Formats: sequence, structure tokens, C-alpha cells
Amino acid sequence: MKQRGLDTDLYKKEQLLADFDQLVTAFKTQHPKTFTNLCEFERVCLLQRDKVAEMSEYDFFKIIAPVVGKMHCGHTYILYSSEQEANSARNGNVLPLNVKVVDQAVYVMNSLPSLNLQKGSRIHCINGQKITDIIEQIVNTSTSDGTNKIAKQAKLNSECGSYSLHSGSFKIAYYVFIASPEEFNVTYSNPYSEQLFETVIAPEAYVPLAFNQQPLSFNFQKNHAILTIPNFYTYQQAQFKVFSDELSFFFDELKKKGIENLILDVRGNGGGDPNAGKLLLTYLLLSPFQYFNHDVTGTYSPLTQQSQINKNAFNGKLVILIDGLGFSTTGHLLSHLVDQNRGTLIGQESGGGYICNDRSKITRLSNTDIGINLPRFGFSTPVKRQTKGRGIIPDICLKYKIEDYLQHRDLEMQAALYQL
Repeated sequence: MKQRGLDTDLYKKEQLLADFDQLVTAFKTQHPKTFTNLCEFERVCLLQRDKVAEMSEYDFFKIIAPVVGKMHCGHTYILYSSEQEANSARNGNVLPLNVKVVDQAVYVMNSLPSLNLQKGSRIHCINGQKITDIIEQIVNTSTSDGTNKIAKQAKLNSECGSYSLHSGSFKIAYYVFIASPEEFNVTYSNPYSEQLFETVIAPEAYVPLAFNQQPLSFNFQKNHAILTIPNFYTYQQAQFKVFSDELSFFFDELKKKGIENLILDVRGNGGGDPNAGKLLLTYLLLSPFQYFNHDVTGTYSPLTQQSQINKNAFNGKLVILIDGLGFSTTGHLLSHLVDQNRGTLIGQESGGGYICNDRSKITRLSNTDIGINLPRFGFSTPVKRQTKGRGIIPDICLKYKIEDYLQHRDLEMQAALYQL
């Protein structure tokens, strides 16, 4: 299948081999490798290195992506060069469909009446490749901490971007890891029918997903309150005081109103400043706690000291909504809540747990200028009975069906309200 406008600049094989070896050396010598199976990593390195030939950066990126995936680290990812980013913006082609991945099936969420493609239609093949094979290829290439498969599927259903090209919707993942064709030949079946149809769909332009920078929000009901925190990275450095003031106001009002039921919604929260996570815990936990283990040094070393509970800490019934996109600081936050048996967790396994790698720096490969986000240190919380390489497991585990997506059901919120 011809790919439009992405193969104009080719690199020599020896240039790409040098970049490949630079990538592997950086991982071996600088990465903490907290979740990495070294034998598996070496096997994939040998396999992918043999595929290197004269090619474009776009194609070379797809060669090294499985190597990155075998680090089994959600903070480890690669970035296009600025030249390739510009090239993608000019010439990149993506599937013009919003879809949801449910198990190994892909369903259309926006109808195309001119093509008889209905909302809820199931896609079986794209350009002759089975959808199950496409999903497997993307999942094997994408990153998550340890063996967390829920996080990888959650990324395919995400509607928000991140720093990483390894995160995002199905159509962005298809562009990054599969192909950028001039047209999409789609085999599909309509809802409640097994008959297969084929249609050719013109692509839309590649546009990276926007970051989720929504601020925290809250609302008070008669017998409960809802606190929604979509991310922690919005509140880093100068914005931290905004977060602190918002939390102070919310928990002060919660106490004044005498509300005894709180729903904390951290779905989709990919993390951010651990100081924000620690501050939130001072309002939620019932006993003093130490946020990070003592081996943490530098900027976050104060988080290894014991933290006291806020005078306005909430001690009523707590329900926490979680999903596979909850990562990094969100994983640390949840690990403390579980450790103190604080609240009922509802949703899906979180993307992160009590330990992750970070303190990252971006290193550029010498020839292609592809960026490597390279973590240098492992951050863990001093909690007990939690599994390295897995997220936080909810008390009430929910699984969406395509009908739930089509009807815009919020299963976690429904279950939370039932608990109150």
C-alpha cells in the first residue's frame, strides 16, 4: 500500500544502525530497567536490528518502537524529530473514524451515511490486515509499566494526547505503528448483522491529540460531593498554589456542609507533580504517611519525610473512580489509599502502581534526531502487599461493552452512586 509523502528523505543503513545501537546502549547503561526482562529485550533487539535497511525516519521509527516496548516502562518512549513532526502535519494520513476497542474488536462511533457505515459497525479488516492482527501489533509495540495490558487498551480508547506517541487513540496508533496509506480499504459489518461489506475511505490529516489540561472541578450534592482531578501536571511549579488553594477551599466547604460521602474521580489522570499527589493524600488518609521510599533524592527528597494529616481531612465514606489511564503520580496516590484501606475503588486496573521510573531526560539519536524519553530513576511508595509491574486493582471491577459506549453510559459513576 502506497504511503503518501512520508518517504522523501532516506537514511543510509549504516546511519540507522548507528542510531539503533545508540538507542540500545542508552537503555542498557542509563535506564533503571525496573520492569525489563533482559533476555526478552535482547531477543527483540536482535530481531529488529536485522530489519534495518535504507529507509525513512517514519519507517525506522516503526523498527525501533518494539525495542522501546520491551522496556516495559510507561515513562519510556520515543519522539519524532522536528522534521518528521512537520512532515506528519503536512502529509500524514489517518483513519477518519472515531472508534472504540472492546477486547479484540473495533467499533465505529461516528457514522458515515454516504458509505453506509453506521455507528456501532464493527471493523474486521483494514487494507487487508485483520483487525486482531493490527491490535496485536500495536499492543506489542506500545508501552506500559510491567505486564499491564489494561493500560495499553485504555490508550487505544483515549481521546487525549500525551508527551508520548505511544499513547493516544486507535487511529493515531495506526498511523504511528502501522501505516499512513493514501486510502483505507475497510471491511466491516453493520450492527446486528454478520454480513460483510467493503468500502474505501479517504484519509483525514494527521493531527496529534490535544493534552488533557482540564483543571480540577467539584460539585456538591445533597448527600455527596464529587471531586474530579483529570491531571496533576497542570499544577507543577508556579501553578501548585492554585491546586493547593482549590483543595483547601473544597475540603473546607465539604466540612462546613457536613457532607459525609465523597466520590474522587481520577480517571484519565496520567500523573504529574508528586507534590500534588501528596497534598491530596493529606486530605484523604486518616494516618500520617511517608509518600516516597527513602532512596529518593534531589528535588523530591522532602517527600521521603513523614506527612501529617490536614486538619480538614475528610473522614467520611470515600469512593474512588479509576481506569487504565491512571498512571505515575496517580498510581502512587492509589497505592497509599489501598495501603491504608481508605475507600472503595471502582473501575479498571490503573495504568500505574506503587513504583514507576522517571526523572527522565530526552536524548536525541545522532542521525535521525529521534528523541528518547529516558527515565533515570525508580520512584516507589513504602506500601505493603502490592505487585510490581501491575496497576492498582479496583474493589469493583467494571468492563465496558460496545452498547455502553454507544449509550454514553458512565458505569463507574453509576456504581459509585449505588455505593452511597
